[in-house]
Amino acid sequence: MKKLYIITLIVALSWGTLWSQQKFVASLSGLQEVPSINTRASGELVAELSGNELTISGSFSDLEGEFDEIIAGGAYLHLAGPDANGGVDLLLNAFVFNDSLNGLFLPMDNTNTLDSD
Repeated sequence: MKKLYIITLIVALSWGTLWSQQKFVASLSGLQEVPSINTRASGELVAELSGNELTISGSFSDLEGEFDEIIAGGAYLHLAGPDANGGVDLLLNAFVFNDSLNGLFLPMDNTNTLDSD
């Protein structure tokens, strides 16, 4: 009977861990701009939320101009509803390739602890 309790506890703990982690994937293109724009630039972001820790990873490619860190760090997330613009909410750290048109968002550089705000 003791083995059954241990197995039940392990399953219960695993079940709770599964539900406390969420993963979101977003395609980056000019269509997501408000208003939308025509560009060959593209990318993908993966946001993983575990408790109050948010980790962002992904990539971008084919920018039409050089990546510019002077403009709000160069990469950031906005907080807004669908089809709306919002303010800069979270700055992202980008690893930019030598051509300044392509790069990565490395998870070890983009892990944030969220607060209740």
